[in-house]
Amino acid sequence: MALRARAGKHRHKITIEQRTVVRSATGATRDAWNEIGDAWVSIEPLNGREFYASNQTVGESTHKLRAARWDDIKGATEEMRAVFGTRIFDIIDVINVREGDANGLILAKEQA
Repeated sequence: MALRARAGKHRHKITIEQRTVVRSATGATRDAWNEIGDAWVSIEPLNGREFYASNQTVGESTHKLRAARWDDIKGATEEMRAVFGTRIFDIIDVINVREGDANGLILAKEQA
């Protein structure tokens, strides 16, 4: 089934990616990200802060990525990330809202 652009609350199409470690012929390792699925979500900011670390100002913000369908995100884990355009969200938690298998919620921290 093809996904189409949507208007309304769940209008942001995210891609959920899983990290794998790739080893080169020389033995060096690097992270690679593989797409595991797409979901339509609303992106809602929760918290933002700035702090001073290692002689520089660092910003951090957390978001709720609310999915209309639990099935779209139920395989996501804390070892994965969500990508929306150029924005990358590290998944903190995945919640089955009211344990009803209808709506899902991803709590995530946006990479700076």
